[in-house]
Amino acid sequence: MKRKAEDQGDDVFMTEEDARGYNDHVRKSSDRRFDQFLKTCRKLEIKGRYLDVGSGPGFVTELVARQ
Repeated sequence: MKRKAEDQGDDVFMTEEDARGYNDHVRKSSDRRFDQFLKTCRKLEIKGRYLDVGSGPGFVTELVARQ
């Protein structure tokens, strides 16, 4: 999926197909992109709840929850 710079600086999806394409791309690359972050989370041994604020489709929250 080719990214386009928009005036407001946010990702803008003109169609449902664009949004689904972004969703698929992020899901497939999330494990690799956040590997170091997840390793750090494990080392900290944080217990309890996790609040994910404004992070898009929530893949990071899903990755943390699976641990």
